[in-house]
Amino acid sequence: MNVTKPVAPPVTVTEISTAGDLRAFLSSALVELRAGTLDAAKANAIQRLASQINESMYAELKAMALMKSLAKNVDDFGDLLIADMRKEK
Repeated sequence: MNVTKPVAPPVTVTEISTAGDLRAFLSSALVELRAGTLDAAKANAIQRLASQINESMYAELKAMALMKSLAKNVDDFGDLLIADMRKEK
Protein backbone atom coordinates (compact mmCIF):
# COMPACT_ATOMS: atom_id res chain seq x y z
CA MET A 1 0.00 0.00 0.00
CA ASN A 2 1.40 3.38 -1.05
CA VAL A 3 0.68 6.00 1.62
CA THR A 4 0.87 9.64 0.57
CA LYS A 5 1.84 12.21 3.15
CA PRO A 6 -0.58 15.14 3.43
CA VAL A 7 0.62 18.35 1.82
CA ALA A 8 0.10 21.61 3.63
CA PRO A 9 -1.99 24.11 1.72
CA PRO A 10 -0.07 27.02 0.17
CA VAL A 11 0.31 30.02 2.44
CA THR A 12 -1.43 33.08 1.06
CA VAL A 13 0.82 36.06 1.65
CA THR A 14 -0.44 39.43 0.56
CA GLU A 15 2.36 41.37 2.22
CA ILE A 16 5.70 40.15 3.49
CA SER A 17 6.49 42.38 6.46
CA THR A 18 8.48 40.13 8.76
CA ALA A 19 11.19 37.50 8.51
CA GLY A 20 8.53 35.01 9.59
CA ASP A 21 6.30 36.07 6.67
CA LEU A 22 9.23 35.51 4.32
CA ARG A 23 9.92 32.06 5.76
CA ALA A 24 6.22 31.12 5.47
CA PHE A 25 6.18 32.29 1.84
CA LEU A 26 9.36 30.37 1.00
CA SER A 27 8.06 27.25 2.74
CA SER A 28 4.84 27.51 0.75
CA ALA A 29 6.82 27.88 -2.47
CA LEU A 30 8.83 24.77 -1.57
CA VAL A 31 5.63 22.80 -1.01
CA GLU A 32 4.29 24.02 -4.36
CA LEU A 33 7.56 23.14 -6.11
CA ARG A 34 7.51 19.62 -4.68
CA ALA A 35 3.85 19.22 -5.67
CA GLY A 36 4.64 20.33 -9.21
CA THR A 37 2.41 23.43 -9.10
CA LEU A 38 5.33 25.88 -9.21
CA ASP A 39 7.86 25.63 -12.01
CA ALA A 40 11.57 25.59 -11.27
CA ALA A 41 12.30 28.90 -13.04
CA LYS A 42 9.82 30.77 -10.84
CA ALA A 43 11.12 29.01 -7.74
CA ASN A 44 14.67 30.03 -8.69
CA ALA A 45 13.57 33.66 -9.14
CA ILE A 46 11.85 33.61 -5.74
CA GLN A 47 15.01 32.21 -4.16
CA ARG A 48 17.18 34.94 -5.70
CA LEU A 49 14.83 37.69 -4.48
CA ALA A 50 14.66 36.20 -0.99
CA SER A 51 18.45 36.02 -0.92
CA GLN A 52 18.67 39.74 -1.75
CA ILE A 53 16.23 40.55 1.05
CA ASN A 54 18.31 38.50 3.51
CA GLU A 55 21.54 40.19 2.39
CA SER A 56 19.93 43.60 2.84
CA MET A 57 18.73 42.68 6.34
CA TYR A 58 22.20 41.40 7.26
CA ALA A 59 23.87 44.58 6.01
CA GLU A 60 21.43 46.72 7.99
CA LEU A 61 22.06 44.71 11.17
CA LYS A 62 25.83 45.14 10.72
CA ALA A 63 25.40 48.89 10.18
CA MET A 64 23.22 49.14 13.28
CA ALA A 65 25.81 47.27 15.34
CA LEU A 66 28.57 49.58 14.10
CA MET A 67 26.51 52.69 14.90
CA LYS A 68 25.78 51.36 18.37
CA SER A 69 29.47 50.57 19.01
CA LEU A 70 30.31 54.16 18.03
CA ALA A 71 27.69 55.46 20.47
CA LYS A 72 25.64 56.89 17.62
CA ASN A 73 21.87 56.98 17.44
CA VAL A 74 20.51 53.77 15.99
CA ASP A 75 17.33 53.91 13.96
CA ASP A 76 14.69 51.23 14.14
CA PHE A 77 15.31 48.21 11.98
CA GLY A 78 14.09 48.95 8.47
CA ASP A 79 14.66 52.70 8.78
CA LEU A 80 18.34 52.81 7.81
CA LEU A 81 18.95 55.84 5.61
CA ILE A 82 20.74 54.81 2.44
CA ALA A 83 21.10 58.26 0.90
CA ASP A 84 19.49 61.60 1.56
CA MET A 85 18.65 62.94 -1.88
CA ARG A 86 17.24 66.12 -0.32
CA LYS A 87 20.67 67.45 0.59
CA GLU A 88 22.06 70.08 -1.69
CA LYS A 89 25.56 69.55 -2.99
